[in-house]
Amino acid sequence: MHRLPTCLSLVLFVCAAVRAGDPAPVDKLPEHALARFGNVGLRHPVSTGDALWSPDGKQLLTAGGDGTIRFWSTATWAEAKRLTTPGKMHNMVLTPDHKRLIARTDDSEICVWDFEKGTLERKFKGLFNTVSLAISPDGNFVAAGGREVGIFEIATGKQIQKVALGKDDFVERVAYLPKGTILVGAFGRGSVAYWDVKTGEAMTSHAAGKGEVTGLVLSPDGRTLITSSEDGKATFWEAGTDKKIGDIQVHKGGVVLALSPDGKTLACGDRNTGGGGWGEPMVVLVDVETRAITKSIAATNRDIVTSLDWSPDGKLLVLINSGRARVWDVASNAEVLIGDGHMDHVLAVAISPDGSRVVTGGDDKTIRIWNAATAKSEAVLKGHTWAVGNLVFRKNGALLVSGAVPAHDSFVHRGKGTKDATLRVWDVASGKELRQIGNYSDWVQSLVAAPDDPWVYVCSGHSPIHRWNADTGESSGDIDTGERNPQNLVASKDGRWIAFSDDMTMDVSLWDLKAGKVVQTMKVRGSGTESLDFSPDGELLAERKGDSTVRFWETATGKQRSTLKVPPKSSPWSAAYSPNGEFLALGTGEGGATICRVKDGKIVMDLAGHLGPVQCIAWSGDGKRLATAGYDSTAILWDVSSLGEEKK
Repeated sequence: MHRLPTCLSLVLFVCAAVRAGDPAPVDKLPEHALARFGNVGLRHPVSTGDALWSPDGKQLLTAGGDGTIRFWSTATWAEAKRLTTPGKMHNMVLTPDHKRLIARTDDSEICVWDFEKGTLERKFKGLFNTVSLAISPDGNFVAAGGREVGIFEIATGKQIQKVALGKDDFVERVAYLPKGTILVGAFGRGSVAYWDVKTGEAMTSHAAGKGEVTGLVLSPDGRTLITSSEDGKATFWEAGTDKKIGDIQVHKGGVVLALSPDGKTLACGDRNTGGGGWGEPMVVLVDVETRAITKSIAATNRDIVTSLDWSPDGKLLVLINSGRARVWDVASNAEVLIGDGHMDHVLAVAISPDGSRVVTGGDDKTIRIWNAATAKSEAVLKGHTWAVGNLVFRKNGALLVSGAVPAHDSFVHRGKGTKDATLRVWDVASGKELRQIGNYSDWVQSLVAAPDDPWVYVCSGHSPIHRWNADTGESSGDIDTGERNPQNLVASKDGRWIAFSDDMTMDVSLWDLKAGKVVQTMKVRGSGTESLDFSPDGELLAERKGDSTVRFWETATGKQRSTLKVPPKSSPWSAAYSPNGEFLALGTGEGGATICRVKDGKIVMDLAGHLGPVQCIAWSGDGKRLATAGYDSTAILWDVSSLGEEKK
């Protein structure tokens, strides 16, 4: 197989189901969980670094930053087996006889497993900053490329050859020519070189495009070398020489490559961090004989493709995108694991006042209405041209107001003509868009409303704060915050105040809506404010920081009352007061939630079940359930009713 190794508001979310007719992946619920919306899909807690098909195509292997290699059944897409590894894993390769699985860790350690048994046979130190691996045709040796290039005997781990490189050279990709006597490498400086395996001496080299050579594959017969580079071109060469056969422009920037098992189709993935927008191809397929693009896979998010691999029968293509493995059916040009979930991160959540519905806004520009009891999708609302990052219910849950933000990965991906700086009002029962209101100079940074207040308040990244009647689209004028640059807008439950942090000074201001002025200023010190939340009675304002700290400020005096310092493992990514004000729930970077008692800071419950950080968190109106959502693109509904029995 010829393949390349790889190199906000509250939120609740669901991602990944399966194509029609396929069974859903098995997803065991963690302790205290009532339901999981969606499934974990082909993910790892920290990120997915590489993917590889088993020789029979019945399993897909993924290597992750959590120190595991996971085997997924292609019949159910459920996890079938897991290998625990010495470190963050990348670059998996199989020996030609399929008996050994070899992968590298972040610290350049090379690990060898018995593929069938899943047992670690040996591990040995590779060369400095190894980023790619290649197996010799006889299966006895592994070449490692990076700051240095070396060849190791798989049976012993002994280094038997080292290739001489220049002082500033860096080899991004390595591969063996069919006879195993020549090693080819792609340089970060935009060239290709060939070395004699026996002597380690350079044989020949030539330029291979502008900028870094990002991809390198060989045809099955070894006669054609295909490279890709930062100029977005795939170039075909006569292997072993500098003779150029032809090239084709496939993307705007860097490209990763994978050649189909029959050698007839080249998959080209867009790994350009600064280009490519919504709807632009993230993978194109090229006919090797004609060097013409035959098909493209449109981008469903704005993240890059870091790895590609074909299934043994050439029917499926797996790509690492947004830190997870995604599988495409080549014939139908459809993603296998999508179903009725969001395609990627969820950036906003709202729970209906009666608790019957959960609404989520995602990086895929859609809003989804979920049945809270069944975790089934009831409607998909489309219209925003940016990711949906803000949601609030109005009129007792009959209306929904949404606001958009740039995608999570980078502001440079906003895209020409895709700016979305409006609010949209939706009828929840029918799913129809009723109106658009506002026209801001920037994205909707925060959107809030008090339960009984007919107005919604919008912070668009620059002063002033805008105020709109969502029921009519009427504006009551702006709230002029002067020189302040408002962020992290929040409204008190009684509609008396709004609070916001100043992006310039980091101070937190309390604005009296009736008096029309700032009545308190909290002088914040240390790292910047990440989010704010009023206690239900409005007496306290919880300020979450990026240093594992939550500070509680008195709204009456503007003085700091107390500080809650949470354990490093519980470093908060999100925070929310319980409806009775007794507890504060913190979404953690370790994939769960920590619930603390506000009065004394005591941790009263720890919840764990997400693969990766919990970005957002929300309580049900009765305080008996807690919803969390994380980087794994799933949401979990937890039973926290026992908190009411906690002895004070």
